[in-house]
Amino acid sequence: MKIKLVLCLLCSILIGTNAMSQSLDFPMNPLPSSEWNLGKWKEVAEINFVPNTTQMGTKAGVGALYASSVGAAISTNRKLGEFKMKFELLQSENGECTMKLQDTYNIQFNTRADLSASNFGSLQLKDGSFKKPKQSVGRTFGLWNTVELSFIPAQNGQVARLEYINVNGIPVLENVFLSSAFEINGVAKNRETAVTFTNIKGTTALRNVAYLAYEDKQPVKLSNLSYTLQETNSDDPDFTNTDKPTINGTAKDLSYDVPNDYTRYRLTYEGDLEVLESNVYAFTAVYSGQGYLSIDGKLIAGGKFSTVREPQTGLIELQKGTHKIKYVYQRVWWAPVMGLYVSSGQFRPYPLSASRSVPVAKENGSIYENPTGENAQLIRSFMMHKGVKKTEVVSVGEKSGVHYSFDLGTGSLLAAWRGDFADVTEMWYQRGEPQIIRPLGLVTELSGDVQDFDAYMSGFEFDKYTLGDKNRPTFIFKLGDARVAKSFKPEGSALLCTTKVDSKNSTDHIIATAKAIQKLTTGVYKVDDHYLFVKDNVEIVKVDDEVTQLISHVPAGKHEINYKIAW
Repeated sequence: MKIKLVLCLLCSILIGTNAMSQSLDFPMNPLPSSEWNLGKWKEVAEINFVPNTTQMGTKAGVGALYASSVGAAISTNRKLGEFKMKFELLQSENGECTMKLQDTYNIQFNTRADLSASNFGSLQLKDGSFKKPKQSVGRTFGLWNTVELSFIPAQNGQVARLEYINVNGIPVLENVFLSSAFEINGVAKNRETAVTFTNIKGTTALRNVAYLAYEDKQPVKLSNLSYTLQETNSDDPDFTNTDKPTINGTAKDLSYDVPNDYTRYRLTYEGDLEVLESNVYAFTAVYSGQGYLSIDGKLIAGGKFSTVREPQTGLIELQKGTHKIKYVYQRVWWAPVMGLYVSSGQFRPYPLSASRSVPVAKENGSIYENPTGENAQLIRSFMMHKGVKKTEVVSVGEKSGVHYSFDLGTGSLLAAWRGDFADVTEMWYQRGEPQIIRPLGLVTELSGDVQDFDAYMSGFEFDKYTLGDKNRPTFIFKLGDARVAKSFKPEGSALLCTTKVDSKNSTDHIIATAKAIQKLTTGVYKVDDHYLFVKDNVEIVKVDDEVTQLISHVPAGKHEINYKIAW
C-alpha cells in the first residue's frame, strides 16, 4: 500500500480560483468556425480514423475543425487575456499539435501508438523539454479528448501562470509559474493575444471550443453588517438556545471572530449586499458545522446538514442595486470556519469574508493503491457509477496499468481505466461516508447494464469468482438456464474481455450499450468514447434515440465470446 500526501498550494483566496472556478458551471462562450482565422484548417461534421490502418473519413457539415498540413495554424479572432477554455481535441496516430498562449507559452498534445510515450497536455519549457503529466491522460488516436485549462497572462511585471490544465477530467498541471519556463527579458508582452493551435504532425481536429474571459473587478461588496450570537445546547440536534443572553453588535467585516467563550453557538449576520452590475453571480459559503446563506429571503447555499469546509455554492441573478443578505453559521465540535466568496463568468472568485475567518486547513494524506507485483490486486468496495452507488464491486488492478471494476450484483463490467490504480482514502480514512473507491487513471465508463443477455434469460444469480493465472478472477453466475463465466486481462493498453456461455438455448449477448455505435471496418466499432474489437458475428441495434446496442448472436451449447476494449 502506498500512502501519498497530496499537498495544496494555498493562495490568498483559500478556496483558490482552481477549485471554485473548475466547479462552477457558468455558461461558456462558444467559438464556432466564424470566430477563428482558419488558415488551412477545414470544417466538417465528423472525422474518424480506423485503428490499425491509415484510413481517415470525414462527413460534410459543420461542428469540427481539422488540419492535416504540417504547420497549419488556426487562431481565435478574439484576443484573450485572463481566461478559462474548454475544448475537445482528436488526433491521428502519432499526431502532434501545439497550443500557444500569449504568443509565448506552448502546450503540446500528441498521440503516440505507444500511449506511455505520449506528451498529451505537456508544457514546453525554454530548453525544449516538457513538463509532462505523471501518467498517460490522452485517449488513443481517433478518440476525442476533453481539455480544460485556465491561464493568467504575464502583465504589470508579473510572470504568467498556468492555473491548471485538466485532460479527460484528470488534473495534469496546477499553479505553474511560467518564469521557470520562459524569461520575460524586459520585453513588454501584450496582455490580450489570440490563442493559436498549430498542427505539427499527422492530423489534429477541434470541436466544442468555448471560453470565459475574466476581468479584474470586484462588483459586489458587503456593508452595514450586524450580528447576533447565541449559545446553543451541545447535545441538541436542533441547536436550541441556552438561557445565556444573546450578544448583539455591528461589524466591519464578515467573520466568526466575535468575542465569546461558547463551545457551540449560532452566529447570524445580516446586512446589505451592494451590487454594481446586474449579472448572474455564484456565492460560495465555506464553513465547518452547519450554515446557510440567503439573499433577499431566498436560500442560496447551505442547509441543515453538517460539513467540514466543503464549498456550498448557489447561483442567483441580481440586479444592480442594494440587496439584503443573511448568513447563519452554526458551530458544532469542529474548529470554527466561516467564509463567503463571490464569482461570475466575468471575474474570478474573491472573498467577502475576512481572511482570518477561514484559517489555513490541515491537509490530510490520501491513500493510493498501485499494484507492484506480477499478480493482479483485487479490492472489494463501493463505487459510484453513473450517479448510483454500487455496493458489490470488485476492482482489479495490474502492474501494466490497465484496470477495471466489475459489479457482482449484476454480472457486468462497470468501468475500465489505465494509468494509476485507485484512491481508497474514503474507504479507510476515518471510515466515513461514502466509503467508495475512485479510479485514478483515464476512465472509460461502461453501461453496467443488469441484463446483458436476451430478456427471457431472467433470474440473475451470482455464484462465485475464482482466481487463476496471476491472481486474475473469473466471475461465474447463472442467468436463466445458462451458466456464464466472465474474465478480463490487459492486452497492451487495452482490456481483453472473455465471456463463456453454456446454455440449452440460443440467445443474444449484448456486448455494448451506448448512445452511439459506429462500424468503422470489419470487427472494429467506435462506441462512444472507446473502440471495441470483436471477431464474432455482431449486429448494431438501435433501441431508441438515446440507446444503441452491439449484439452477438450466441448459439445453444457452449460458446465463447472474445472482444477487446481500447480507449
